[in-house]
Amino acid sequence: FVSYTVRGADGTTVSVADGKFTMPASNVTVTATFLVTFGLWPQTIKASTVDINESESKTVGEFTYYKGSDGQWYARLSDKYYKVEPIKWRVLAKSSNGEKLLLAESVLIGKLYNASKNIYENVYQNSEIRKWLNSNAKSAAKSDHGGSGGFLKTAFTDAERAKIADTSVDNSESSTLPDNYYSLGTNARNVYWNSGVNQYASDTNTTDKVFLLSVQEVTTRAYGFDVYSAYKGDGTHTGSARIRQTTDYAKASGANQSSKAGMGGWWWLRSPHYGRGFADLVEEAGKPYVFGDVDQSLGVVPALWLKN
Repeated sequence: FVSYTVRGADGTTVSVADGKFTMPASNVTVTATFLVTFGLWPQTIKASTVDINESESKTVGEFTYYKGSDGQWYARLSDKYYKVEPIKWRVLAKSSNGEKLLLAESVLIGKLYNASKNIYENVYQNSEIRKWLNSNAKSAAKSDHGGSGGFLKTAFTDAERAKIADTSVDNSESSTLPDNYYSLGTNARNVYWNSGVNQYASDTNTTDKVFLLSVQEVTTRAYGFDVYSAYKGDGTHTGSARIRQTTDYAKASGANQSSKAGMGGWWWLRSPHYGRGFADLVEEAGKPYVFGDVDQSLGVVPALWLKN
């Protein structure tokens, strides 16, 4: 258990101080936030008191890990080493059959969305970042941060991969819009969809084990997020559940981290932006519906459904 939020009947956040809040005239909804650990990934830079023994190593997916004098494994990037640590995930939802939707609590790596320059470069179905997230074989998805393999192969053991559900990922037109638009169903239209300006190629759903969140998902209140126009410093909110801090390894691999207090890093969403060659993202204050060039290195915050 990490924290809880309180919302009034109209969806507005009720201020909580020292574990207390003033009860409004209407009912309130209290939502708890839980974290779980699952999988391993290099995150924190090596302490100066730790020595690395490069003669003791092992290959895990795309990385070679080296043993530290503290008994921990470390991954090397350039001339520095980063401790391999359990990945923390926020539980966003639970299905009727007990599966849990998890979102990484930190920005784990900096990656290009897609380096290929063609008219479909910002379509998630064809993106290199999707291939990297789901690569399960060392020979697939060559990484720009190590060897072959991808996130699925590197972060999880065989037993852990068996616990990750195959998910039908929604890549529809509505998923590219904030949740308050998405709820309108067929009336929710993205005026730029397949417009010829951005050349959206397809809205085909994909079946993935690991994926990026969409604009719609990252503005869904049932997942603990606020509306797209609510973010830290907007004049009303002092924080945002969308803010993610960037690990040391992620910063070294190309992801950014704001130097402003309470801010985070920029991280990719899977939703294509209306500008050709751009995909949506969450920026440092937790504001979604911003965009970045697909061949720019930005943060990756993976999501997955964990079986019961």
